[in-house]
Amino acid sequence: MKLKENITKILVPFLVILYFIGLFIGNTFNIIVLSIIGNIAIVLALCVPLFEIRKIRIPVIIFVGTFLLEEAIGYGFNIRFLKYYVSTGINDHYGMEISIVSIVFPVVIALIISFAYKILKRKTA
Repeated sequence: MKLKENITKILVPFLVILYFIGLFIGNTFNIIVLSIIGNIAIVLALCVPLFEIRKIRIPVIIFVGTFLLEEAIGYGFNIRFLKYYVSTGINDHYGMEISIVSIVFPVVIALIISFAYKILKRKTA
């Protein structure tokens, strides 16, 4: 149990540092890859402590998987509303834009799958 707590204490600050690197360096020099890594890092930094809670482990795993898949689709096919973080060049000024859909969609999917899993588990037991 100690090892798991130590990994969490090391991993969360590391992910937050990755987020700030992606936020400042990725934005300043318009390096999209760093921005993507930073955004994924902050979402994982928020989810890592949730892995410790046994009751919500499956929804968190589903959320992370859905979020990563959605980000890959959003950046791969350049679908703006699926991106968590978009670097925009409006009047030579780069800014941040957070799409609510990119967070709400994976949360809703994770909750629906978790709810369906619980219902199926009750029926089979």
